[in-house]
Amino acid sequence: MSRKKMVDGLITEFGKIIGIEELAMDDDNACTLGFDDLQISFQYAEDLDTMIVFSNLGRVTGEDKSELFQDMLTANFYQEMMGGTVLCYNKESTSAVLILHKKHFSGMNIAGFEEMLKNFTDLAESWTKRVRVSRDGGNDSPSGLSEPSEIFDPTMKV
Repeated sequence: MSRKKMVDGLITEFGKIIGIEELAMDDDNACTLGFDDLQISFQYAEDLDTMIVFSNLGRVTGEDKSELFQDMLTANFYQEMMGGTVLCYNKESTSAVLILHKKHFSGMNIAGFEEMLKNFTDLAESWTKRVRVSRDGGNDSPSGLSEPSEIFDPTMKV
């Protein structure tokens, strides 16, 4: 079975589990899922056997973005704590903040996919709140945390 068929089967199986029978990759080997206010997109690079998982965490506005950017850089420094994900700032797309994750998909089963997606979603939700607090004002983070290391779980494996 080709790698692409294996990935298609994994996405289809996951769709059935969550009640979206028609969930599938499109012609560009991509699909997007929405969870409440969060969208998570998948893009499979067949030649690299790599799934790229990403989520737009929200617009970064205001004059002083330095505290948020410092938190993002600190989080990126601690790759193990971030489960291999990377926080990025995309200046060209109306100042959107993106979170990216690459996962080699050889041998991935449905249990591994579900765990990866849950951990990724938890992390994306935390950072979406952090971006919102930075944009709208308030505490250092959604729950009043002052350290970026408190926003992510060091035991999380994405």
